[in-house]
Amino acid sequence: MTKYLMILSLLLCFSCSKKDPHPESKDEIYSDLLAEQDIMTKSVDAAEKELVNMEKALKGAVPQTGQLKQMEIKFFESKNIFEKLKQQKQYFDIKVEERKQEVGLRYEESLTKSGRKWPDPKEIEIYKQRLKMYRDKIAWDKNKGIVKAKPKTAVGAPVGGHGAAPSAAEHRAAAEPPPEHN
Repeated sequence: MTKYLMILSLLLCFSCSKKDPHPESKDEIYSDLLAEQDIMTKSVDAAEKELVNMEKALKGAVPQTGQLKQMEIKFFESKNIFEKLKQQKQYFDIKVEERKQEVGLRYEESLTKSGRKWPDPKEIEIYKQRLKMYRDKIAWDKNKGIVKAKPKTAVGAPVGGHGAAPSAAEHRAAAEPPPEHN
């Protein structure tokens, strides 16, 4: 009976020291970066298809009707969006590799007696705070300091940003004079 307990205790001691071959799979930040990389890959593919469609439409545009100029503008806008998305995808490719290497080093460090805890909850919390601040639209108010930004909704100025077409109601409101009150 004591032999079995001794063998069992030896097995437990040796099995605990086995290194994880893929410690990045347990890292929350790495998983988040992989998800962002996947989203960027899909966005680049969609933008590339849109660019090909715009190029076909540009070649089929009738000259001297104004259609060619409009299609050129749309084509170059699509090309710029495609280039920006490619850069963002490349950024996430680099960040994923960088994080994978960092996680490997941190995991090795955590196995030593004097090493830091891994995964570090403080590091994950800081990452989440940074991500939240990055994604939140913020503005500066001279009395309140940092506040959440609110979209401007002036007549004729679409909420969607530059280049977005005004809605039909906004278009009518801008074209029609206000009703007179007697």
